[in-house]
Amino acid sequence: MGSIMEFQLQQQTPMIHYQAYYPENTNKEFRGKKAKEPVREPGNQGLALRGSEVKPKLDRFLQEWYKRKHGEDIPEKWKTEYDPQKKGSQNIHEALNYRLQIIAPKEIPLVAEPPQDVYFGNMGNSGGKKYTIFYQEELALQIRCFIPDLCRALEECIPLFFLMHNFGTRQDKGLGGFITTEYFDGNLNERKSMTVEAAEELLAKWLEGHNCIVMDYSSYDSEKRTFGQKYAIGEIGMIYRLLKSGINSGINRDHKDYVKSALTEYFLGERITGEKREMKRSGVAPVVWDDKSYEKNEESLKNGRYIRGLFGYGGGQRWFSADKNHAKVADPKDPKKYIKENITIAPLDKGIERIPSPLLFKVVEKYIFIIPCEINKNIYGKEFRFSSKFKHPYNISKQDDKRPLDLCIPSEKEFDLDKFMKYFSDWLIKNRGAIKYNPCILKNSKKVAIRMIKGKGGKQA
Repeated sequence: MGSIMEFQLQQQTPMIHYQAYYPENTNKEFRGKKAKEPVREPGNQGLALRGSEVKPKLDRFLQEWYKRKHGEDIPEKWKTEYDPQKKGSQNIHEALNYRLQIIAPKEIPLVAEPPQDVYFGNMGNSGGKKYTIFYQEELALQIRCFIPDLCRALEECIPLFFLMHNFGTRQDKGLGGFITTEYFDGNLNERKSMTVEAAEELLAKWLEGHNCIVMDYSSYDSEKRTFGQKYAIGEIGMIYRLLKSGINSGINRDHKDYVKSALTEYFLGERITGEKREMKRSGVAPVVWDDKSYEKNEESLKNGRYIRGLFGYGGGQRWFSADKNHAKVADPKDPKKYIKENITIAPLDKGIERIPSPLLFKVVEKYIFIIPCEINKNIYGKEFRFSSKFKHPYNISKQDDKRPLDLCIPSEKEFDLDKFMKYFSDWLIKNRGAIKYNPCILKNSKKVAIRMIKGKGGKQA
């Protein structure tokens, strides 16, 4: 007989599920609301986190966890179809020898549209929309294993695994978050209730000296589960905008926020310009380059870099066309709309298909952890081409049109993620007050405390 081990999983944030649906046209009560309010629908019963997504990730994480703790690879007998007579590489990439099942509660989950702050797949999409599910009740994670020492390793590893992973679409931006309700205390050789303090301790041990930012929303007036279900993802969207792209929006033209991104300001401090300025300078962007203040520092600045590429690569951008007064250009066909132009971004190295973000946003109760992950060293210094085909605004003959534009991602010497995490934590505390009109909780210093935790060195306990 095998040993059956069970953990209870508590959902922290909504998860986009490919089988979830919203009855927009089946009930008058929901028509025209576009799923702004979460609803329960019998057809969604039984949807849950998929074991087929969880187990491969858990297998890889367990192997890394074991090697950190013991300084060696996992035993060969832990792998499926292990044969002692086999030698060499035949067993290296096989899955681990246990079975995993996730059981959804009888409760029908809440169903809603994904927040537009971090998910854009439904915009302009009349069919095939995706929706999120959220369970108030706990899910059961059951594991059946015949190898005692593997069972013990799983029991120790699983709580940390769920702290270091989200699931489904846009998981790096906080969607699809779950935690275990208990963790295994190796010192006491027993399970204890998972708390924010316990989660922080587990993360600090795992991060081994790296910086992690903690956003504490415990003073905000909402229930713990309500924060994760309704507010956390919107806050993460705002935090990520402040980090990577900055803010140039608000209620309307007269009441808008303009905040330069932390990433841009960080690199300007290093005497490096980002791709946004370089696209304007070269004519790739649909704006008129006439800001003389930029030119004053020209000699002291290094060449431009594709700085946003460090935090994920997309296939392009859409820019509002702007005139010499930096005002948006109205569409002649519809004066109520503004002209947007496409800018294509493509790697010159055809081996690069995507660049994942090196940050994981993890929600635990009313706390948001910004967790650093490893940057793929193969992307450092890689060159990308920025190109556009529009006719430049107003045909200004003096416009220096040097399209296309080639820029490199900063080198490993030019960017240290830990140094940036410390910078970003201080930057958030200093600059969040600049947000006046965009709705978010973050701008209220009385509601949100920001601090840094430093990972502990040494082997995993």
